[in-house]
Amino acid sequence: MRSFLFIFFIAVQVPFVFSTDGVISFPRLADNERFAYSIQNMQDDQGRHWQRMTMFAVRDNDINDVSELFSWGPVRWWDVQFTNDFKIGFFVESNRTEGGGFLQHLYMANGFNGQVKRVLTDVGHGALRISMDGRFVSYLRSALPAQYVHIFLFDVENEIMSEFKWKPNRPYPAERFPIGGWRIIRIDDMFRIIAIIEWNYVVAVADIDPSTMELVTVWEDPELVGFSYSSLPLLGDPGLFDDIGAQFNDPNVRLQR
Repeated sequence: MRSFLFIFFIAVQVPFVFSTDGVISFPRLADNERFAYSIQNMQDDQGRHWQRMTMFAVRDNDINDVSELFSWGPVRWWDVQFTNDFKIGFFVESNRTEGGGFLQHLYMANGFNGQVKRVLTDVGHGALRISMDGRFVSYLRSALPAQYVHIFLFDVENEIMSEFKWKPNRPYPAERFPIGGWRIIRIDDMFRIIAIIEWNYVVAVADIDPSTMELVTVWEDPELVGFSYSSLPLLGDPGLFDDIGAQFNDPNVRLQR
């Protein structure tokens, strides 16, 4: 594969919270506490499945010494995310609409002040990431198959939304190798956008730096002729994944209860 360079338990039961628009309160985290969570698979009276999230406070990093803070549902189970100190968490509430679709709202649980509040309304179905410090949220929207993607960057504290449009250079016929998906990951203080074709092969990568509000294409497949899958990196290669996916399988973050 061609190498490439990037620029760059004792639980205290509390009421279950279900689809609320207002701010709710929970016991704020002590200095020696951090967040962890669990996911429970549920079913409604029509047989439809949904997921409930329960948030916990972990004391002294000991997952056998936890307190239940609150529960929320329905949530998008793969989008529970935390800041790098695990003091602030974000999650997406996913509600069915009368038309059979879903309305997705982003919420923030702030362990410093003990409050949950809605951050964004209707973030859509695309991939989403929060920055490691929790100051920014970035998420994607595109119609597939498509050769471009809309990228939204939201300043949480100042409530300012910015929008970018990225269209990777496609030297080979796009109709033969259409972009089949977009991913977003967090790298240090930046967000990395990844364009993939079938079998999770990567054809382009771009970075958004919230400090400069710039989007920069950092790599594109330069092959003009003789296209070969073997010339492309895979989505799981170094530099193309982050810590969020690993958190879902980490028993110190997603508690098995």
